[in-house]
Amino acid sequence: MGAGFTGSLLQVMDSALAEILKQCKEKNEKAQFSLYKKLFSLMMSICLRYRQNHDDALALVNHSFFKILSNLDKYDVSKPFDAWVRRIVINTVIDSFRKNKSRLQNVELVDFSENTSLQAAKVVNEVEEIIEEEHLQNMLNQLPDATKAVFNLYAIDGYTHREISKKLEISIGTSKWHVSQARRVLKELLIKFQEHVSSFILL
Repeated sequence: MGAGFTGSLLQVMDSALAEILKQCKEKNEKAQFSLYKKLFSLMMSICLRYRQNHDDALALVNHSFFKILSNLDKYDVSKPFDAWVRRIVINTVIDSFRKNKSRLQNVELVDFSENTSLQAAKVVNEVEEIIEEEHLQNMLNQLPDATKAVFNLYAIDGYTHREISKKLEISIGTSKWHVSQARRVLKELLIKFQEHVSSFILL
């Protein structure tokens, strides 16, 4: 078996995963290291969507894994394991932003009447249809950390503005502002990318 779980291994509680988790609960360091290696790619991919700096993302990965080990007794084996892991990692990221809430508050509070949910999703879909995931990540990394965090939670991880407001302890208007800003910047970057590709093809 390779270093990482396949999708099916993460999504169902098979005997191999159950045994690893059982040993982790018993403080078996070898099993804990094995689980860390198997979950690393999943955890890092989530953290890098929120943190551009690799060291910052790695710190969040390690903090998340500590929470995973500490809460294994609370894991419901009838639920997908990867979904449980994702929730812990995202909550860890949210906690890190809550500690630096001032970066989220320095915006003008605007009552948006437009349907930001559909428009944000549309921008993500347009970008994903044209560019590879690596380029999408590069575009997201050009957003300010706070804006990138809110946009990730809203457009990619599926949180509502009300949920983001409660989790990050910001107003709903502030959440909408960040999504609107991200959508504007991503659209501009997408246009530049398309122009660059077109000019390259014409050469």
